[in-house]
Amino acid sequence: MIRKRCHSQKEPALTFKAIAYATGTAVILAGCASNPARQAPSIVPQVNDCGASALLGQIGQPVTGDTASNVRVNGQPIQSHGDVRVIGPNAAMIQNFSAARLNLDVDTARNLVRPWCG
Repeated sequence: MIRKRCHSQKEPALTFKAIAYATGTAVILAGCASNPARQAPSIVPQVNDCGASALLGQIGQPVTGDTASNVRVNGQPIQSHGDVRVIGPNAAMIQNFSAARLNLDVDTARNLVRPWCG
């Protein structure tokens, strides 16, 4: 005797798979759609910062010295609330964050490229 399967026996499994697939696809697509376009980080620091905002007008000027006590930009001493790091191209640096630390990115000629806090 040959038993014939009824369609109702397979439908719950098929329906569950279809719903799971559709839900998974919707979640993935919703995640992609909900992320706003990434914007380049702003190089303009906050007004109450480590001293970086005061140096934005000095980009391209020469940087001398290496510590908070002797760093000068365009011959003028800098105003900083904490430590100062002068970071040259390809320089290794510790990735610890300090909001009070002023970082001065310089090019190979030691001209100021970007002042930033961190």
